Amino acid sequence: MNTFNTRFGSVTANVQNIVLNEIGAKTGHRVTILALDNEPSVYNQIAAINKQFHAELNNPAVKKDPYRFKKIAKEFAEFRSSFSSMKSIVEDRRTVVKKQFDFGYALTVHKSQGSTYDQVMFHEPSVENAKFLESTKQQLKYVAVSRARSKVFVLTDNEVQQEVKQLAAPKLTKTKTDVTRAQAMRNPKTLYIFTDNTNRTSGKTEIDPESWYSQKYRKTVPLRYPSQTSAILRGLDNARPISTQHWYDRASGKTRDAGRWNDSDFAEFKKVIDEEVQDIKEAWDSGQYDNVVIATPAGILRTAQNAGISGMSRDRVPKLFDYLHYKMKELDAHINGRQFNETYEEKSQSNDLVITGSASTTATKAKEVGGIDTLRHPDANGMHFGNPFSHTNYQGV
Repeated sequence: MNTFNTRFGSVTANVQNIVLNEIGAKTGHRVTILALDNEPSVYNQIAAINKQFHAELNNPAVKKDPYRFKKIAKEFAEFRSSFSSMKSIVEDRRTVVKKQFDFGYALTVHKSQGSTYDQVMFHEPSVENAKFLESTKQQLKYVAVSRARSKVFVLTDNEVQQEVKQLAAPKLTKTKTDVTRAQAMRNPKTLYIFTDNTNRTSGKTEIDPESWYSQKYRKTVPLRYPSQTSAILRGLDNARPISTQHWYDRASGKTRDAGRWNDSDFAEFKKVIDEEVQDIKEAWDSGQYDNVVIATPAGILRTAQNAGISGMSRDRVPKLFDYLHYKMKELDAHINGRQFNETYEEKSQSNDLVITGSASTTATKAKEVGGIDTLRHPDANGMHFGNPFSHTNYQGV
């Protein structure tokens, strides 16, 4: 029970006191929510007090006295902000307190595996107070907070546990829809990664010659950007390329299939990708950006069915695909602040890539044990099957 005191009387109501803690925040948001089981008289009293405050603030004598008006307005604001309601409070057919909390739908941590949401609210006590091993609790907490794209709130009765505070939502994600140039320009705190070609002149619109892109890739002909594909972001300050296409040059006839990378181009491909990934790392390390977004719904790594113009699939170019997959995992670890201890070496007898280190040494579909995937590597079609418990967030973007 809580009692809310005002100059116009008091209201005693059943409430739910909670603390909302955003991951990384030093302090939480303490919220008092009016319980739905309150008698109608409670909401009527709040509506009546609200009406009296409005009447007083509209009193001509009060309006002429700035000090008195400010004092009453402050009291009114404090009263209104002292609680939230799960239903609207109406007085004389007018909503005086809007509903701020509503019933929602919840998933267990295990059920949420493989799903991603813009914002996540995690009920931490349900894990912390469960009879699990401490290592299992940590795994569950990690899975819970890593479901979010942008924000995670931890719902707790106490202060957020330190180990949960250190966990954050993945900062490298993939867009669900195509990103327009205007949209990217409206989000200067987001660093976009787009697929590009090494010719960098496809399209009709010239790129600002003073842009970082023109300065880095300056040619004898003007650089341009197209009206379609994620290369529409070419030349923006907050966009960096990954050249999944070798050439796209109409003058020489090297377009689409004729301009694709092939496994025989591995040495040049590796040099280009290494440099581009390093550029992305340096842009991220500059501190200018809050998150990184792959600016194409199809992602960087493709299946044979959605390989697109570049044909960058394991079926066509397994050697290039595996190296690009390795570099994207490295980039994901860097952006999310995790150690990356894997190395690679080229097999002499085949085009496959051997990945060694802290993760698995194979790149095959994960074996499922008790409903939880044990590895985080793509299958032969480039599809990703992984175990969030492995602390390797990379989703095959």
